[in-house]
Amino acid sequence: MNTKIFKQILVLVFICPIFIGKSQIKLGANVTSISSSSLLELESTTKGLLFTRVNSTQMNAITGVKGLVVFNTDSNCLFNHTGTSWISLCRTAISSSNGAWLTTGNSSSGGNFIGTTNSSDLVIKTNNTERMRIDSATGNVGFNLNNPLTTVSVNGGIAIGTCDSITVTADNQAVTVGNNSTIFLNSNNSSAGNRTIILSDGLVMGQILFLVNIDRDNNDGVQLLDNSNTKLSGNISMNKDDTITLMWNGLDWIQLSSNSN
Repeated sequence: MNTKIFKQILVLVFICPIFIGKSQIKLGANVTSISSSSLLELESTTKGLLFTRVNSTQMNAITGVKGLVVFNTDSNCLFNHTGTSWISLCRTAISSSNGAWLTTGNSSSGGNFIGTTNSSDLVIKTNNTERMRIDSATGNVGFNLNNPLTTVSVNGGIAIGTCDSITVTADNQAVTVGNNSTIFLNSNNSSAGNRTIILSDGLVMGQILFLVNIDRDNNDGVQLLDNSNTKLSGNISMNKDDTITLMWNGLDWIQLSSNSN
């Protein structure tokens, strides 16, 4: 018998003496102990698995089979064949186009979403502490609590923005509300009746608006007019630190409260 062939047979016999019959092979250390789930098992603390090394031209010339893996020497990265194309397994090649959701932003299309597809709540944490939860059964959103019982439940204080600062310099001055929820007002006249304001319509039914006179020298007055889109108990004069709370009902600003300091 050819000596070379005989040596090769001996190597195989000693490497996998009992697992060939089971169609299982283990290479490396502890060859007599193999996982029942593995077809091929490698065990070593000093050696690794070396994949086929090819450049891009050679890789693209391979007849691709789904699951095939090679090491691309041009990219210095492992590539996996999906059955239709080669996909890099390096993090630098991860993109939203191959199903990844990136922390640096994504080119999204209709149907993409962040969330769950089962009955698990969506939980957002920072520093491993829960900050927000969306209940899967009710859709209720909780901030700093994990059992939101209303559409929005907040455990802690709320600051409502966006804020805008407007100086009233003329009578019947138009004030655009826009997406603001708080508007700070001051004027250049000590008489509120000489510095009247007219609000623009709200953007959506239920919009809340806080008007605050931020005069600090007690000499700047502002007056909100009771006009065609503002339903008040008459014109309201605002002096130092006075506040008016309004809600847009789809047609008019409705006075909810006011205070005079």
